[in-house]
Amino acid sequence: RKTTDAGQTWASVLPIKSSLMTHDVVTGDILAVGNGAVLWNSVDMGDHWTRRSLLPVDSEMDQVALSAAAGVIIAAPDNFSDAIWRSDDHGQTWGHLAVRAEFTSDVVVAPPDPQILYGVFQPTSSSGEVVSRSSDGGATWQVKWQARPHRIDFISALTGDRTNPDRLYANMSSGGVWMSSTAGATWSRL
Repeated sequence: RKTTDAGQTWASVLPIKSSLMTHDVVTGDILAVGNGAVLWNSVDMGDHWTRRSLLPVDSEMDQVALSAAAGVIIAAPDNFSDAIWRSDDHGQTWGHLAVRAEFTSDVVVAPPDPQILYGVFQPTSSSGEVVSRSSDGGATWQVKWQARPHRIDFISALTGDRTNPDRLYANMSSGGVWMSSTAGATWSRL
């Protein structure tokens, strides 16, 4: 839904039913996933939509990230998988990025540099989640922070800063917001 009057009225803008959406903080482009693994893109804040592609997996997507200016899309399936997918041509072709994790709860493309990716992964069902960083477009990952196993609070959303690729914001399931200026290595509550 979209508002142009500070939330007084809202209008539906999606051509499909979608529960997964992201936007590029630099360009304002919007990307939505609907009907399982079909990508839809809007370059005018939702006034017009173009069907982009069918993702190369037989699973619905759980996470998607976008750097529209660079044509980069990162997608993670909703099943327990060690894979995330990357497209460098606005979703026309896809490459598989191996991740050592049983579950991906979020992926982020750093707005100033589409080669820098962040992921919130759970390596095993008995381990705590980790925040990992890739500086080579997802070919390799470095764990920057790891949670204690079996903790109740977890990262429910992660986003990057549009000017600083090392600054992250994490929304915690308990409702708190945390910030890292060290690429995820250390965090402070806001």
